[in-house]
Amino acid sequence: MRSFFPLFFFVVSLGLAGLPLGCASQKVALESYQGNQIAWGNGGGVSGRVTEYVLLPTGQVFQRDPLSRQAKELSAISGKEAEKLFEQASALELSFRHPGNLYQYIKLADATGLQKEAVWGSNQFTAPPQVQALYRQLQALVKK
Repeated sequence: MRSFFPLFFFVVSLGLAGLPLGCASQKVALESYQGNQIAWGNGGGVSGRVTEYVLLPTGQVFQRDPLSRQAKELSAISGKEAEKLFEQASALELSFRHPGNLYQYIKLADATGLQKEAVWGSNQFTAPPQVQALYRQLQALVKK
């Protein structure tokens, strides 16, 4: 009986150690993902270079090359925090296009494709404060 107890304790400990892994959000490869996502970024200027980031409902944050569509995972936030950002984006009027030489944008998409898009940067247009606030919140995810 004594020799059985250490083995039993070891097996139970291994099983309990694996529990947190099973409960964590599942990571997704952005290249094959077809679901809700928020893309945001900026571009323009002499080079025309565009920097784009993507947030998934899982909380994963990626940097994506807009031309090649290749992505690199940068970080992750909690699913609850991601859910709040998706709710905030869904509630906003993201249906305007006023780019300037330099511009910022936010795109909200689902599995069927682009749903909403806001682009701003023109000197003759100021994006609504709520849209600018969301952009700053999203940018803070990649500046950590």
